[in-house]
Order: sequence, then structure tokens, then C-alpha cells
Amino acid sequence: MRLRLDIVGISIFLLIALGVFVGGLISYIGSSKPPFEGPESRDKISHPPLSREGDIPKGRFTGVSLDGREEMAPDKRPAPPEEVAGEARGTADEKPEGREAEIVVEELVSEEAEGRPESPEEIEEEIRSVIFDRFVAGYVEGDIERYISAFWEEGFLYRSSQGTDDPSDDVEITDLDVERRAASKIFQTFPLISFEVSILEIQIDEDDPNRATVRFRYSMRAESEDRGLSCEGEGIFIMERRSHQGREEWRIKEWYDHQFTM
Repeated sequence: MRLRLDIVGISIFLLIALGVFVGGLISYIGSSKPPFEGPESRDKISHPPLSREGDIPKGRFTGVSLDGREEMAPDKRPAPPEEVAGEARGTADEKPEGREAEIVVEELVSEEAEGRPESPEEIEEEIRSVIFDRFVAGYVEGDIERYISAFWEEGFLYRSSQGTDDPSDDVEITDLDVERRAASKIFQTFPLISFEVSILEIQIDEDDPNRATVRFRYSMRAESEDRGLSCEGEGIFIMERRSHQGREEWRIKEWYDHQFTM
């Protein structure tokens, strides 16, 4: 009985001793941890807060990445490729002087081309084209639309001396539709027409470059199976350059016809 009490007592003593040892070990481990860093201790970090990029002193911040590895200071980091290339090229807003000069030259040439007046030779070529490609070709081919396209409808005037010096028998037409009907009748009556025009002079008005006077000589012969007619003479065209369907073109405004023979 006494032996049992001794065993129980020893067991209790060992348990108490084990508890004291474990408690001391836990206290020792706890004393080795750093104290809890509250808001005050966090505010005392050695680098500025990462609030705005502009708040960070250049070349001073040695930031800490999210994974805990220390980053290289900005003044020791290699410049990104974009920055290095940018220094060589200049900023995006800057234009190389050579290209800028080229653009200026192109604009000046373009403006000069648009505002450059035509030379007398160019004007004469346009006038000749109207006379030969519309007036003459339309008459010879019996193409009434082509022929009429050589004239301006507004202000149209045709005056013929009828081969005499008597002004009382002059013919005057001020309606382009009348000329259209007269030409159409000739085309229908005479299937064979020859019409030759020789330009004697083209004179551009000095006060109005959109107006020109053309002196010419002509001969015309029209034939059918049973009859024919012919005439020759000299004429004067008063031509004007006007805007038509978005482009400038020359046409005949007035036609003065002095026939030699009929």
C-alpha cells in the first residue's frame, strides 16, 4: 500500500516538473520575437512613402518590391531602351529639321502650282482645242451636241454679214437654241460636210485674262446627192473662260461672220 502511494507521488511530481519546463521554454521563445510594430513604428521607415511618383526624390529611393527583394536605385538603373532611343531621336513633338524643311518646300510648291496663272501658250492651246475639237469636229461629223458644246448659252451672239456690205441684211441670232436648230437642219440635209478653219490670231485681253479674241479664216462645203452649198470668209470669236461643272473652260460667247461667197 505504501509502495503505491510512493509511485503516485512520484508521477505527480514528474508531471509538475514537466509543466514548469514547458512553460519556461514557451516564455523564452516568446521573449526572442521583435515587438509589434504599430502605426508609429511603420511611419518611421527610411524611404519616402510610395504615394506619387513626383514625391520620390530622384536618386534617393531604394524601394522594396512586393516579394521582399531590394530594387536597384533609380540613379543606378540602366536607362530603358525607349529613353535611350528618345535621346537620340528627340522628343515626339520635335520634328527633324530636314523633314520639316522638306514639308515646307512641298507646301510652297503646291500653293504656287494652284495659284500660278497659265501662260499665254497654255491659254492658246485650250482655245485651239475648243475650236478644232468641238466647233469644227462637231460640224464635220454632224454631232450637234459636240458642236453646241463649243458655245456659251448665256450671252450667245451670232452675227453674219451674208456676204454683203449692207448692214440691213445682216443676220443676228441671240438664242443658242436657234443655232442648234439651224445646224441640225444642215446636218440632216447634207450628209457630207467639209469644214476648214485657219486661225490667224489669238489675242488675250490684257485687262481680263478670262476673255480672248480669235481671228480666223474658214471655208465650208456641204453636199447631198442632188445639191450642195459652199461658203468661205473670215470670222471673229469672242471667247470667255467660265466655271462649268466644277472646272474652268473656254467657250465661244460671240461669233462675227463675214462671208466672202455663198
